[in-house]
Amino acid sequence: TLIPRHEELIVFQHLPRTAGDSMRTHAFHNVSIDFTPLWESWKSSPPKPYEWDPDVIHKAAAIKGYWSKNDIDNLRSFGRPLKVFTVLRHPIERALSFYDFAGHGTAEEFFDFESELFKNPENGERMYEHIASFANNGMTWQFGGQMHVYHRNISEAEALERAKRELDSMEFVGFYENLGADFWHIHKTIFADTQVPLVYPLAFYLGSVIGLPRLRVAKYSKMVDQETLKKVLHTNQLDLELYQYARKKFNQNYNLYDNYVAFTLHYLPMITLAGLLLSGLLLFLVWCCCRCCKKNHCRTLNNNNKNII
Repeated sequence: TLIPRHEELIVFQHLPRTAGDSMRTHAFHNVSIDFTPLWESWKSSPPKPYEWDPDVIHKAAAIKGYWSKNDIDNLRSFGRPLKVFTVLRHPIERALSFYDFAGHGTAEEFFDFESELFKNPENGERMYEHIASFANNGMTWQFGGQMHVYHRNISEAEALERAKRELDSMEFVGFYENLGADFWHIHKTIFADTQVPLVYPLAFYLGSVIGLPRLRVAKYSKMVDQETLKKVLHTNQLDLELYQYARKKFNQNYNLYDNYVAFTLHYLPMITLAGLLLSGLLLFLVWCCCRCCKKNHCRTLNNNNKNII
């Protein structure tokens, strides 16, 4: 993959657990900065405040990372114009997806910051540092201040308002639940002149279309008990408000479904029509093949008869 360098630096402000690494692989693999996973606590790694390398910023075509608004504001001070984009996801599903991917202990312990899980003298503090940063209104603080729980130095109301304005100013805001269409938009506009074999972005797009049930069904919310779900909701109220604001702002009218049955029933007419069209197409192809075979057979018989005569 070759991403041409332009005057504007492309910045993928990656919100964790939104398929950002998969998008990087299929559309823009050679981004100049790519961080270790969120739960690896390196001194210079997000979500802690980041120190930019001026040489990288000057030479880079595109960068990607778990940066917060404060990091982006510092990046702007270098004077190079930025083209920032991100992808959002339903906050509760995103937080529970994080637990499913990298969780420790039970879900009840994981989302209770007073639990014994975080009192472990060996790694309790380290786990709290990352889990609280991510699972406690992490989206609002990432776009409105600093995601890291120990660097949140403004009020929640101010962080939420700043996050809304930050999303308003971005080049593009995509949604995990609309991943196929939004990925293709990013590929065709922000990375329009990126040299990448078409098979890679096309494979990602088709995979997103086929996997639409996985994107639109709130499956993680059904994997925990009601008390745990209440805790997750309580610690992500700001994120829920920001998510609803963004959906309205960017005209995202899709539905989320409680289970795969509800999804299937909603799309049943469309699925049935697609099935009928596909069946009709297959029957037509079979009919065409049969006609071709019959014509070839008749032609062969005629040629044989002529040879006999």
